[in-house]
Amino acid sequence: MMINRPLLKIMVRFGLPIVVATSLSSLLGGLDRLALRLWSDFNQIGIFSATLKIAAVLNVIQSGFTSFWVPTAYRWYSENRPADSFKRVGEAVLLVMSLLAAAIFLFKNLIVVLLSSSYSEAQYLVGFLCLQPIIYSVSEATGLGIVFSKKVI
Repeated sequence: MMINRPLLKIMVRFGLPIVVATSLSSLLGGLDRLALRLWSDFNQIGIFSATLKIAAVLNVIQSGFTSFWVPTAYRWYSENRPADSFKRVGEAVLLVMSLLAAAIFLFKNLIVVLLSSSYSEAQYLVGFLCLQPIIYSVSEATGLGIVFSKKVI
């Protein structure tokens, strides 16, 4: 069996940025807990865990959107929908997620108090930990353009 070198070159060129991004994401996903364990006490780990519970709500929203959007985008692509349709979805997701992020940052004190007074110190972290699912949702809405165009640059 012969190796198709031109195809292999195209695949490596397309996949390498995705491999690097996924690797860095996985690394960063675990470093927070390791750093907390090494340089903090159990009280700070508890505050961080409480904040992660609040951010988990946004992870559910992000997962739901991704589960809906990816198949829909592929269907639209196969139906040769105009690029403007994808652009409108991307802009709508960016608007909704930006408003959600602003609301979280503005009302973080209220959110934390509504949950429990034991979460009070989580108010300083909640906005930052909520950024990941917000940014990921925007990335999912816009990132399929790379796949459809078969270009990373």
